Amino acid sequence: MSHSIEFLKDEVRNGFYISTPVKQAWAETLDVLGEIDRICRKHDIRYFADWGTFLGAVRHGGFVPWDDDLDICMLRDDYTKFRQVADKELPSQFTIHDYVNKKDHWLFLSRVVNNTTMCFDEAYLETHNNFPWLAWIDIFVKDYLYDSDEDEIARDKEILNI
Repeated sequence: MSHSIEFLKDEVRNGFYISTPVKQAWAETLDVLGEIDRICRKHDIRYFADWGTFLGAVRHGGFVPWDDDLDICMLRDDYTKFRQVADKELPSQFTIHDYVNKKDHWLFLSRVVNNTTMCFDEAYLETHNNFPWLAWIDIFVKDYLYDSDEDEIARDKEILNI
């Protein structure tokens, strides 16, 4: 995704000062979202804005001024489709933090990250909005409720044990 120099300039938005480094983080995060969107469109996978991203879109017309990531959600079936293709489709330096790919992952979400480490290499900075740190998208998976109360209680107990 290409971002204009105007996008990266300091500004006051909704009464909040947004500095260039924050805008660089936003640009890099939007690039991560662009890759997720490309995969989802190609494979007919639905996703939706969630949490702070949804709030920011409604209340601020974009990012929440003090936020540095984006949150999306997918229904379980869509997330399963995404995971089946994501490792092959994402750029090679990207990684997914979840229970499968990251040891000691403890979050009840998945995270698509633009790199495995910070990178201050000049060539990298030129192509990554002069942003050397990690940028990511949080993916919250939405499960359906079981028809059976017993099955739902069993799932609740399993989650508590995790």
